[in-house]
Amino acid sequence: MEKKLNQLKSEMLKGELAGFKFTPDMKRDVMKKMDTHGGRFNLGRLVPLTLSLAFVAIFLVGIGTLIRSGYNEGPAELLKQPELVAPSYVPEPYEFKHTKVSDESYTHFYVNPADPTDQFSYRMQKAGGDLDNPSFDPVGLAPGLDGHYSYLGENHSYLWWKAEGYYQIVEQTGLMSKADLLKVTDSILQEKGYETLLADDIERELAQQVEYPPAGKLTREDAVEMLIQYEMITRSVEIEEGTQRVKDIETKEDYYALYSKIMTRQQAFVLFEPLLEETSEGLFFAATEYPPFFEEAEPFEFHMSNDKEYTLVQEQNSELHGKIKLIFGFAEDIGKWKINYFRVDDGSSGK
Repeated sequence: MEKKLNQLKSEMLKGELAGFKFTPDMKRDVMKKMDTHGGRFNLGRLVPLTLSLAFVAIFLVGIGTLIRSGYNEGPAELLKQPELVAPSYVPEPYEFKHTKVSDESYTHFYVNPADPTDQFSYRMQKAGGDLDNPSFDPVGLAPGLDGHYSYLGENHSYLWWKAEGYYQIVEQTGLMSKADLLKVTDSILQEKGYETLLADDIERELAQQVEYPPAGKLTREDAVEMLIQYEMITRSVEIEEGTQRVKDIETKEDYYALYSKIMTRQQAFVLFEPLLEETSEGLFFAATEYPPFFEEAEPFEFHMSNDKEYTLVQEQNSELHGKIKLIFGFAEDIGKWKINYFRVDDGSSGK
């Protein structure tokens, strides 16, 4: 605004004094008139010009005062908005609908024309609400930038992170897959100049969308073998005594990947995320006992829960854990049966 005011001042001065030049002839004329009136100078003709210049001076002084007082900062602050970029990746069949701006949030909306309830949005908001809940699934978005994924049901999920002083959320309410949600997020971060880290997550999600032939019937023997492998993998990880640092594994994701052939990534996260701490110095395992394992020598029940899931239940009684019940669930994941559920029931807490 200051630039515009200075330009306006310049143009007004140019307009007012345009073409004015005090020539030698004008000087002689003035001296002649002074001689004619006995040395007295007649200001009559110069009064209009003088008044005009005075008004211009007053106007410019007033404008200058406004500039120095910071008046130009008010509108600038009101118009200042965060960088709400448009995602460069918009999956079919979604189309841009509109942008909504309020005092607290800025949102791009995209909708499926064939089904208005199927939509997604990219939002930046000042307030976090319950977004800081640590139960969200963490996602590495870029170096130094972590996000959090929340699955609220088949038709509702979102991924959020905090940057530029705002909570930023990509949210879908409809049929959008997690892979597309990640790809939209990835494109937004790239538009903002980040070197993203989502390629592996996107590839993993796309692999799960591939139509694999049915895994067939899960046998008791196969279920037991997976539980034995689960225990063997867990006990095989080397942990430094005293520091609890995990040897040869640097990240949580690398730890979860150890179980990828016999357990879903989500179940590995649920089991071990509370026990792992990832720092710049490495990965650390909490100084605590492992969750109880399946006892091959003890009796157990095994049955089909439905056409997509099996359940194995075993009761145990030990000095360490007391009387407990282990409940394992198995489901298909990328064409293979895997452990997708584990709960320890002690008969009192419901856990």
